[in-house]
Amino acid sequence: MRNILFRAKKENKKWIYGYYYKIRNNVYILRGGIGRKPRIIKILQNTLGQYTGCKDIRGKKIYEGDIVITNEFGSVIGNHFDFSGFDTFIVMYDNGFCLQNGERKYSLENNISLEVHDNIHDNPKLANAILSLRWERCVHNIDI
Repeated sequence: MRNILFRAKKENKKWIYGYYYKIRNNVYILRGGIGRKPRIIKILQNTLGQYTGCKDIRGKKIYEGDIVITNEFGSVIGNHFDFSGFDTFIVMYDNGFCLQNGERKYSLENNISLEVHDNIHDNPKLANAILSLRWERCVHNIDI
């Protein structure tokens, strides 16, 4: 059985990793545990993302809300696919973890070659562009 880990931003906007915990209307990340004193840290609920169980090509854990780059599915150029190109997706949860952009959606699997580029909380403009099909217009304005 795998650990169900989460990440979220603390109120000071720094990332924290651990277990999700909710008391009434407040949400927390629980850290510590066996052999260590547990700590409960209040988080910003809208930044909460679950670990998918997958890692990218560099060994970095992939969380819900990550922006990933892959060449597994090619890219859409006009009305056709270019299978030699890269495309960008957001990791989401919709009856299972998936990769989604404004044009396509695929199930997230462990054997897909992905690279974590950013996340929707630290780069909301990029996330909005990916989901609104404006990706080709904005790609020249960012550093990938």
